[in-house]
Amino acid sequence: MDDSDTSDPQPMEVDGNADTNVKFGSSSDNLPSSNEPVSVCAKALEEFVQQHGLTVHDVPRDGNCMFSSIAYQLTNVGHDVNASTLRQMCVEYLAENSDVYSQFVHQPVASNGAFNADNEPLDDEDTYIQSVTDPIVQQQLRWQKYLRRLTEGAWGDHIAIAAICNLFNMKVKVFHSYPNGTNVVTLNNDCDGELEINIGHIMQFHLLV
Repeated sequence: MDDSDTSDPQPMEVDGNADTNVKFGSSSDNLPSSNEPVSVCAKALEEFVQQHGLTVHDVPRDGNCMFSSIAYQLTNVGHDVNASTLRQMCVEYLAENSDVYSQFVHQPVASNGAFNADNEPLDDEDTYIQSVTDPIVQQQLRWQKYLRRLTEGAWGDHIAIAAICNLFNMKVKVFHSYPNGTNVVTLNNDCDGELEINIGHIMQFHLLV
């Protein structure tokens, strides 16, 4: 999002009930059969951010929207990154800090009987990993798959965005818009860095600036 107010950003109230355990991204294959809910939420988000002195800048809906949204704003403050390089930096940072982040990758949970929690189809690899009896090995395999899929183009999620926050020592305000309302959540709120960016999140399907 573009901040129309050039003064220092003001603190915002964080909705402690907001769900931050989400997958950020979009592609035509994953959007609802009807785009009406997405359109309604997009309009609600635009109105919501205007109340905070912000305007919306959309990014391509190509599965990289979380990385595109963040990269767009990082380039505005002097960082030479794009969606592709930011994704690579994120994966490398996660791999280097596996002891911190691997514990947050959980067993896929079937929803609608077809997709796991990351909006990707459950596959034979998921079934095999779940069959491994040693919990340490099982978690290692799950983490390895997570990193591989993120490298291959999986949607960014709460783990990836947390890593990017720490990588750049910055705060990220996520403006959420769901059918039941809007809220804003500040990620990495305790960091000592001065950089703070804003991104918008439409349902579970798209992130924009």
